[in-house]
Amino acid sequence: SAGGGGGMVVAPLGSPAYNPAFDITPPELITAIVTEEGVISPVTGVGLAELCARSSQVTIS
Repeated sequence: SAGGGGGMVVAPLGSPAYNPAFDITPPELITAIVTEEGVISPVTGVGLAELCARSSQVTIS
């Protein structure tokens, strides 16, 4: 295989994409998530849900 990922699956099997800059950060090292909609710290499921609820619109381009 073309490599990367440190032995972890980082994309669906059979995916034609290769992104050597893709990073998997262990969750215990993430202390905050910063977005245009706000900051979550500490990062919790409740905090993520509240941030999503505050978001006026989510777009994927």
